[in-house]
Amino acid sequence: MNKIVQAGDKLKMEGKEGSGSATIYSMNSFVGIETVTFTPPLQVSGKVENYVNDILNKVLSTLKDAAKVSNQEVLAIDRIEWITKTYAQLNLLTNNIYWVKDTEAALENLQKGQLDALKTLLQGIKDKLGQLILLVQGKLDGAVRKKVMCIITIDTHCRDIVEQLINENVRKADEFQWASQLKFYWDTKKQDA
Repeated sequence: MNKIVQAGDKLKMEGKEGSGSATIYSMNSFVGIETVTFTPPLQVSGKVENYVNDILNKVLSTLKDAAKVSNQEVLAIDRIEWITKTYAQLNLLTNNIYWVKDTEAALENLQKGQLDALKTLLQGIKDKLGQLILLVQGKLDGAVRKKVMCIITIDTHCRDIVEQLINENVRKADEFQWASQLKFYWDTKKQDA
């Protein structure tokens, strides 16, 4: 499975041996041991080389649907609950989407005269980092610990970039220091990243 979907380990499937058909219910990842449940389950038949594309499309559509939910829930529920219930890759995607959105909003507010906009953003990032660091100092399930450690790494990078923007007196989103960063956006019309 990991040759088809990066970090994919196994598919949970049922079918009679020799029948040439099966029902695939979920995919397990080997990173943090997460289960991506297919709703509805995928019915496949025939040779594997014929339906492997169907599996890939099902994985993509399932993750796309889960990304919509993650994007809606990230601000609506407690951050730790969101991290725990969301797939690891979507934690990172959604986290980056909101960092870009918040940073560009701060740069826009800076243009409108709110001179401490980036410093306020920076303090918010530091506060979130502090909460996550306290969390990993306690007892956590191994999979959740891995997810939190990845988010700490990403948030540390975000903190460093915002500090750089402040130190280099960046005032607009089209300045090189911000324009050169890899950015993630949520397209509200397409409901996709």
